[in-house]
Amino acid sequence: MRDWMILSPSCASWDRQERAVERMKAAGCISAAAMAHGVSESSLRAAFRDRRYVRARWDAMARMREAGLSLPAIGRALNRHHTSVVYALRQMRDGPCSGASR
Repeated sequence: MRDWMILSPSCASWDRQERAVERMKAAGCISAAAMAHGVSESSLRAAFRDRRYVRARWDAMARMREAGLSLPAIGRALNRHHTSVVYALRQMRDGPCSGASR
C-alpha cells in the first residue's frame, strides 16, 4: 500500500476541521460587518448590488482577510468567486475611482 493511501483519511479529517474554523471566523467577520453597516448577514451573501450592501460586503471581505482567511475561503463564505474578492480588496485599498483611464 502506498503512503498517500494511508494518509488520505486523516487528511480529509484535517481538511474538515480547517473548513469548520474558516466558517467560524467568516461568520464572526460577516456578523461584525453587517452590524456596523446596519444590514442583515443574509444580504451580504445575496446578490444585492446597492451601494450600502456592496460597501458592507467589501468591509466583511477586508475583515476576513485580516483574520487570515484565504481568498477562496472568503469567496465561499459570501457566495462569490475569489476574483471578486481580489477586486473588492483592491477597491478598498486604492479607492473606487483610482482605476486606469479608458
